[in-house]
Amino acid sequence: MQGKEGPVINLYNAAGITAKTAKGREVKFLITSEFPYCNKVSIKLTKLKGERFTFRLHIPAWSKDTKVSVNGRPVENAVAGKYLAINRKWEKGDRIELVLDMKARLVEAPHGSNPAGWNCEAVTYGPIVLARDENIDPDYNKPIRIKADANGEVKLTPVKPQKPGTRMEFLVPTTTGNIHMVDYSSVDGWKGKQI
Repeated sequence: MQGKEGPVINLYNAAGITAKTAKGREVKFLITSEFPYCNKVSIKLTKLKGERFTFRLHIPAWSKDTKVSVNGRPVENAVAGKYLAINRKWEKGDRIELVLDMKARLVEAPHGSNPAGWNCEAVTYGPIVLARDENIDPDYNKPIRIKADANGEVKLTPVKPQKPGTRMEFLVPTTTGNIHMVDYSSVDGWKGKQI
């Protein structure tokens, strides 16, 4: 995305990007990342004539404790759900690094018009919603209660995925033992079935 003061980054997928500086000059940068499956992001300026301008980075609302650095030096004031503006003289080769806070959290269902859903919960891992997959969990549709600490954090244990094509799989603690959950995009429960 482009702002008047310089580039604006909203998403941290791997990419090569061309944007404009505040003076309208071309700046190119490379985002290296395995987001959303990894919490580390590197942004390297690959083409630029030295100039002062502002890079704006969107800090996701779910990333409560984001670490940002420029050329290895920490940048303060990264606030979840806000943009972090870094204004400096940039040079080719400068590198911005982010470490996003990918804690697992328990999300309670909102209390709205359907009281039958009020007891439902979801587990998120950073931006990823986890799900029970009927292909690996025969009790996928039975109610359970996820264990979380007072801050709503869930202590996940990463495990090797049982099914080919599953990107992430975790052991998730419940009040009656552990269950397996996978990233929602890997669930293949409806394949070949009528909905």
